Amino acid sequence: MAFAWIPPPVKPEGVFHNWDLRLYSPDDLFHRTVDIVKQTKKILDKVSRAKVLTYETVLKPVLDAHQFSCLQGVLVTFPRHVSECPVLRQAAADATRTLEESNVEMSMRKDIFDKLVLYKEKFSSRDNLKPELARCLNYLIHNGRRNGLHLNEGVRNKIKSIKKRLSELQLQFTRNLAEENSYLLLSYEDLTGMPYSFIEGLNFDPDTKKYEVTLKSHHFFPVTRKCGNPETRRIMEYYYQSRCQPQNTKILEEIIELRQQEAELLGYRNHASYIQDILMAKNPQNVKKFLIDLTKKLKPPWEIEKKQLLELKKKEVYF
Repeated sequence: MAFAWIPPPVKPEGVFHNWDLRLYSPDDLFHRTVDIVKQTKKILDKVSRAKVLTYETVLKPVLDAHQFSCLQGVLVTFPRHVSECPVLRQAAADATRTLEESNVEMSMRKDIFDKLVLYKEKFSSRDNLKPELARCLNYLIHNGRRNGLHLNEGVRNKIKSIKKRLSELQLQFTRNLAEENSYLLLSYEDLTGMPYSFIEGLNFDPDTKKYEVTLKSHHFFPVTRKCGNPETRRIMEYYYQSRCQPQNTKILEEIIELRQQEAELLGYRNHASYIQDILMAKNPQNVKKFLIDLTKKLKPPWEIEKKQLLELKKKEVYF
């Protein structure tokens, strides 16, 4: 597919991106990605060299770097989910991988962590930070500890290696799902209850006299919500949940193992404890208690609702 560069139209003030993906080529995404990584590193390098520690020289530029990377990064990564062009999707996937690697490197910079800690302990009080900025400073330092930046170099290198591998695996997991292109062959009777406009838009296989229904969301959700044939809904749900099972099962198993290793290196019992540390529940025990208590409260009304749903099922129009 040939890409012709088209000057983007003038954007109103405050609008940062043009989302017409026809205006972008793989080279555009590549050069934008390189620039994002370069500019983010430049900002943080300046923080690392700062001699006088103030809000303007430490906290603000760190926040600016995060904002810049996230805001600009969306444009080069989002096409992997929505672009019709496989070449552009691949370029966006490559951009995502590059930015993820850069994010790991940036999040593991001990020099920036040390600057934030020193600024908080000795200089932040004179800046009289607003509550939201003080909270943000505490979060950045706590997050640095969650990345192991307070630990020795050997442990930090192990954690960085694990984070990079996890990033690769997670990207491959989602890419497998995005590029999955299997479909089911369903008859007109199988699609009883579906709008004519939906059926008309399906590819028809002349050999089997059936319609090709993919497992993409624009087919899966309408069929599982509108189709009057319960068996069709069942098999759609089954195959949708089984997408990429052989390859993604292996990836998931490795992710689970690496997450456990990372949690233990950081002093947590498991990955759940690591994740809950910054969430409202704080630990898996509180989550378990909440769910058990909630289950007890919901069971009586569920029995009533289940009975009503089963009655509706018996009255199903088509079957």
